[in-house]
Amino acid sequence: MERMAGTEAVDSKPKLFMPEYAGREIAKIAADSLLPCEAAVSMESGHRQLGSYSWLGSNSDYTKRMIYVPGAPPIYIPKEKHERIVLRRFSAGHRKGFQFVEGLKSLVPSFQAIERLNPNYTFNHIDIIIFSAAMTDFFTFCQGEIHQKRVALDVSLIKDTLAISRTPARWDLWFEEARRGTFGLAFQRGLTKWPKGLENSSSHVRILEYKFGDLNLAVICGVDASIRWPEEGSRTVIYNRSNELDVSGSAQVVPCGFTCREPAVELKLFRPGPDFSNFILRQTWMTRTAYAALGRLQEQHKITSTVELEDVMIYKLDQWQLDWERDNQVVLRKMARLFSRLRELVRNTGRQRAYITRQARAQNTPLQVHHSACDIPLEEAHIKKFWK
Repeated sequence: MERMAGTEAVDSKPKLFMPEYAGREIAKIAADSLLPCEAAVSMESGHRQLGSYSWLGSNSDYTKRMIYVPGAPPIYIPKEKHERIVLRRFSAGHRKGFQFVEGLKSLVPSFQAIERLNPNYTFNHIDIIIFSAAMTDFFTFCQGEIHQKRVALDVSLIKDTLAISRTPARWDLWFEEARRGTFGLAFQRGLTKWPKGLENSSSHVRILEYKFGDLNLAVICGVDASIRWPEEGSRTVIYNRSNELDVSGSAQVVPCGFTCREPAVELKLFRPGPDFSNFILRQTWMTRTAYAALGRLQEQHKITSTVELEDVMIYKLDQWQLDWERDNQVVLRKMARLFSRLRELVRNTGRQRAYITRQARAQNTPLQVHHSACDIPLEEAHIKKFWK
């Protein structure tokens, strides 16, 4: 038996949303200037799922966006002992990159999912709305590490909630990286299967709420897969059609799927060394992912187009995540302090919006906070709905 996965490629550049960086600099923040907050940061405080959705299809036209709500993640399919799985480089950067394309407008699909699945929910008590990828940027900064790519973040204050999203600093480099493709995406395709009725999904997203020190966070994160098939009784679609929002920037919603409560699993190709372990634990801690399935390749070379998967190791991460949390407690508390400081900086700008940048490949470079030349790019209907 043989599986082959990862043959598609990015077709063309979509229409771009380019944020303006014309505003003057407000402040520079050095990592060593941040004092840890007093409250502990721990995943033991638990989390709740506010909503979920799956991107529909592989259309490279960004103006025709569709999502399944609540959707569902693909299911992890273990590799059989003697099964041969061949991976072919797979490029699908645009399918997971809607948050890069539209900055803060990328919040809209999450709003749509929450509005349908949790219609009475508001963000009044939420201090920070953030994509998990942006959280890793802040962690890298607070830890004093070097960023391999330039950081560019779009930040707005809505009532008392700071909303943070990534934007690409260099579009040409971002799309070139998407075209090159990786074996990692092929690994995900080869070891997962979409539930019935959701086969043409391209990725799954869930929105979590959890404590971060004294702060309440709403974190938007991708889900590689669910560790097992949910029981039949948990697959009922919960969908509320009342008070639907029909505003600019919204994706077309297709009611389909089920709210998946099964533990999530992160799928990654294994790279030896402590840096890889720290990377996995940091990412899964922030996304509250319970398992990791790590694939080992027989051979890998930059110019190779196909490679065979040798083995897959699966790990339950809870104790390792708690150990990682303890070892990185000072950095996590610095992040909480940084979030609060950024909120006050943005509060004092005229438009209550800013852009944050950090240069790549340079030691001890600060975060640079700039005024925005544009207003908050969210419709008033969404603000009235979620902030009372």
